[in-house]
Amino acid sequence: MKLRERFELYGLGPQVTPFEAEGVEVADLPRLGEPALREDYGLRSPELLHRFHLLVAELPLGDDADAILARRTAEGAPSLSASDAPDGPSLDGWLSPPPTPPPTPILGPWESRRVFKLALLLACTIHFAASRPAPTPPPPAPPPSSHHHAFVLPNGQSAPVMKEVPTGVGRQGCDENTMRCLPEDQGHEVRLSRRFEIGETEVTRGFWRAVMGDDPRLRPDVDCILTRAQVPGDDQPMTCVAWYEAATFANKLSIRLGLSPCYIVQGQIVQWVDPECPGYRLPSEAEWEAAARAGTQFRFSGGDVLSEVGWYKDNSSGGYTHPVRQKAPNALGLYDMSGNVWEWCWDWYEPFSTKPLTNPLGPPTGTWRVSRGGSAIGGADSSQVSARSELTPEFRYGNVGFRLARTLPL
Repeated sequence: MKLRERFELYGLGPQVTPFEAEGVEVADLPRLGEPALREDYGLRSPELLHRFHLLVAELPLGDDADAILARRTAEGAPSLSASDAPDGPSLDGWLSPPPTPPPTPILGPWESRRVFKLALLLACTIHFAASRPAPTPPPPAPPPSSHHHAFVLPNGQSAPVMKEVPTGVGRQGCDENTMRCLPEDQGHEVRLSRRFEIGETEVTRGFWRAVMGDDPRLRPDVDCILTRAQVPGDDQPMTCVAWYEAATFANKLSIRLGLSPCYIVQGQIVQWVDPECPGYRLPSEAEWEAAARAGTQFRFSGGDVLSEVGWYKDNSSGGYTHPVRQKAPNALGLYDMSGNVWEWCWDWYEPFSTKPLTNPLGPPTGTWRVSRGGSAIGGADSSQVSARSELTPEFRYGNVGFRLARTLPL
C-alpha cells in the first residue's frame, strides 16, 4: 500500500502532501516525532496526531486495507474514512458554523457525535454559570474509622505508594538538552513552595478496580481512541479514562482513606477549590515536570537513554503498553514518567510564559487539558521531560493514563 493510500485509509488524505514532497516512505513514518509532525508536516491538532499514531501502530497489520478495516470493526473502533476526517491541518475553530451551508455534510457520524457532545457541554456550562447557586464546598471527609483502610490495593498497600518531591526553583519547558523545541514550549523558571508528593507509578488497572469497583474499558458504551495500545493485566497503567474521571477517582480514593476530597465534580465540570487540600488529586503540570526531572539535567526521566527508563515506539512491540516498574526509576524513585502512557495533569493548556512563575496552575479555562510523558506509541522526542501534549478532556485514549499527587503539610 502506497503512502497516499494509507493516509486516506486513516482519514489523513489532505495531510499527505508535505510527506510526499519530502520523499517520506511508509517505512519512515515510525521514526517521525511529534515536534516534526506538528512543525514540518502540519499535524497540529490532537485529533490528527492521534490518527497518525493509529496509522503507525497498525503498520504491522500489513497492506491489506480490507483486513485492517475488518480488524478495526471487530474491535469496535470508530470509522476513520476520508469523509470523517477534519478538513485542514488544524481543528481550531472547526465547531464554528461555515459562512454558507455546505451542499453535503462535512462531518462523519463519529465527529458529529463528538461535536454534539462538546456543544451540549458548552450549553450546560453556560446554563450552570447563569442559574445555579454558588458551588458548595467539597463534602467533609467521614470521621476516622477502621473502614477507611478496609480495602487492599494490588500491591498489598492500603494506600498508594507516594514519593515526596523537593520544593524550590527549577526549570519548566525546553532547555539545552531538548530535541526540537516548539516555540510555545520555551523554558522558564518555576518556583514550587508547597510540599507535595506524587505516585511512584501511574494508577494501574488493579488499583482502579480496587477503588472504583469496575473497569470502564470493558463497558460496551465507552468509546476509547487507540484501543490497540491496551494490554490486559492488573499491573498495566489504567487507560481509557477521561480527564474528569481521573479527578473523580482521586476524590473517591481520598474519601476511602479518610482525607478531604480536593475537587467539586459536577458531571464534566471540575473545580479545585483549595490548593492546600490534603486529599489525592492530579499533579499540576509544573509539579509533574519537577517530579520527572528529579533535580537532574537528563533529557528523559531517569537518564539520557530512553530504552533504559521508558517504553516508546522503538522498544514497545508495536506501540503496546507495558506493566509499571519494568524500567529504571528516576532519582526520586518514580517509574515510567517517560514513555508507556501519557499522563493527565490538572492544567488547561496554554503556551508557556517566558516570565518566572510561582506554583502555577495554568489558566482558569481552556479547550484542552495538558498531558505529559509520552507513550509507547510515540517517538523519543515526545517522551522528553520537557515535552507536552494537549488533549480533549472529555475523550478517552488507550495511550493516556494518570498518576496521583497530594499536597503535604508544611
